[in-house]
Amino acid sequence: MSSYFIWIMLIGMFLMMWFVSRRQRAMQEEQKRRTEKGLVPGNWVRTIGGFYGTVVEVDGDVVTLATPLGDETLWSKRAIAAIEEPPFGSASAHEESGSDVEQADNDIQDSEQDAAEPQA
Repeated sequence: MSSYFIWIMLIGMFLMMWFVSRRQRAMQEEQKRRTEKGLVPGNWVRTIGGFYGTVVEVDGDVVTLATPLGDETLWSKRAIAAIEEPPFGSASAHEESGSDVEQADNDIQDSEQDAAEPQA
């Protein structure tokens, strides 16, 4: 009686492991398909090493990526982890935030001058 129970448990565990591995394999294939589809010039990508760059050219298994400064590097397709925008902002967004800081500094100086003037 107990040997039947052990065999049923082993078969059940084997089936669960098989279903889980099958699902993981399908998810990996879907991710690979989406990455292949997104490797077009102009798209931002992230490599497995954490490098962000824009796709310049795809030639077989080699992808040419450009840095924000314009330097080009060669990468294997397998090194591309995801198609995603970089977490840092663009240079124009940084310049806009700098003008906001200057405006805030001017406002503070104006309020300090108003407080320093004697009351008549």
